[in-house]
Amino acid sequence: MAEELMNWRSDNHWHLKHNGERFKKSPRQLRKLYPDLVTADTQAGTRKAANQFVIDKLATLNRPTYAETRLDEMIDWAVKTGNVESAKSLQLSKEEGLDPFKIISNEGKAVWIDRLQQAKKKGDQSDNALKLAKDWLESKKLKVEGKTRSPGHWANLQREINGFVQWFGADKSVKEINGLTFSQWHDHLVKQMNAGEMGASAAKKYQGTAKTWINWLWENDQIASLPKNLKNKDLIFEITYSEPVPWTKEDLHFVLPYCKGKPMELWLLLMANLGMTNSEVAAIKHDDVDWKSGMITLGRNKTKRFKRVPVITIPLWKTTFDLL
Repeated sequence: MAEELMNWRSDNHWHLKHNGERFKKSPRQLRKLYPDLVTADTQAGTRKAANQFVIDKLATLNRPTYAETRLDEMIDWAVKTGNVESAKSLQLSKEEGLDPFKIISNEGKAVWIDRLQQAKKKGDQSDNALKLAKDWLESKKLKVEGKTRSPGHWANLQREINGFVQWFGADKSVKEINGLTFSQWHDHLVKQMNAGEMGASAAKKYQGTAKTWINWLWENDQIASLPKNLKNKDLIFEITYSEPVPWTKEDLHFVLPYCKGKPMELWLLLMANLGMTNSEVAAIKHDDVDWKSGMITLGRNKTKRFKRVPVITIPLWKTTFDLL
């Protein structure tokens, strides 16, 4: 069993306390953030998603201080410009927890500020993979702000493109991306599948996100041409879907007593009453219900992209209506 980075409590929520801050996540919230990592709304089914939340959250909470970041930039400048002695001295200061800016002269500070500004300016103009991946993610974030994409969808894209960039090389020029790169990325994903580190569905998404990004690079003139094997059928991950087994009336009547007085009781009744999936039920709004007649008017959320969405009006069962 994988290590749990959060605590599962009797309220069926994951809890975390870090540096005086408290965090609480329900299975439903984790499903929205990490749909690929949730297999069921249980402790075991959300463990991987809870661990990923901790990793992502600590990455933002444990950000280095400004002085630490500046020192890292100074070391990076010294290494890239071949100033070995300076790099060693700065590295020693880092290990001892010292800030060189507190001991050098004002003239020295001015020199370093100019060096770092020039390095940053040069880096901003580069075509390295990490920078262009961030640019692509920013364009996708606009869709989240416009509410045409969910935050969970954006988080998945971020995780998937970061996986590709880290494998490819964050500092490498995207102009090095070619057909061999895409073939090797496919082989890398296959190895992860064989090692049990990811399933075919996740591999397909990681590959698809990399393909979308590469297309974006080409459309924005960052690479001269697309890899010729980008549509090669031999590099496609096939996913076999099993036929879903619907519940019978007997199944529903067997389960309902165990959900009495719990939110799951209403959830199951709505799905049975309306013939909808859990994601469609989750999209129901207060205004969809006629609270006088006990009727509900809905459009299937799978068709929300169309201007003219066929709607259906369904009478709610008395028990369902009362629980609403």
